[in-house]
Amino acid sequence: MRRRSGAILRSAWFRRGSPGEARLQAQRTGRKRRSLFNQRAGPPFTKTFGDTKASTLAPMLKFKYTKVAGKRTLRLTPGRVPGMLRAMQNRSTWEGLIISPDAKPGPDGEGQYPVLSLGWYPDFGYEAYCMERSPKSHFVATGTKLSKPAVYVELGGRGQELWPRELFVPFATAEQAVLHLLRTGKRDPSLSWVAIDAFPRKNVRTRKRTAPR
Repeated sequence: MRRRSGAILRSAWFRRGSPGEARLQAQRTGRKRRSLFNQRAGPPFTKTFGDTKASTLAPMLKFKYTKVAGKRTLRLTPGRVPGMLRAMQNRSTWEGLIISPDAKPGPDGEGQYPVLSLGWYPDFGYEAYCMERSPKSHFVATGTKLSKPAVYVELGGRGQELWPRELFVPFATAEQAVLHLLRTGKRDPSLSWVAIDAFPRKNVRTRKRTAPR
């Protein structure tokens, strides 16, 4: 028995007036409608993050965090940031956090920076100190206009100083700084940052009680 070729079978199926011919016309009509819709709708939808456009979400950078003088290191994701910041309010001021890249260190500090140091000061807010590969490190602040030094700070056993109140920010500002760092590996340019050598400070010998805001 001779087998009909595929071309012959397709020809019989798509003869004028046949079911196959009607289905082909419907498919062509559907393609034309979709084409017209795409022309009116414009280019495919893309998500915009800052200055970068991507059809999908950019891969998240890997960061970790640990308590000061602690041994346990945890992976830090955006979903963990609010809980991490709230938990700091239940610990002593000196028991801050260090956020750093979860990557193998490379030459010239590559993969080691940026590092964000966080501290909690009751009645004043969060201290967020960002260390980068650049010569100067910066503190996030509530504004660039700084008041006289008023908040008592212990420098890890190396001394005591008074710092301006603006260097201690609310929860929302600290959260924004951390989330931007996780997504870009950089400081958030929309926030106010003060260089470590650009704010007034006062050395103190004994602890001075600072009145809350």
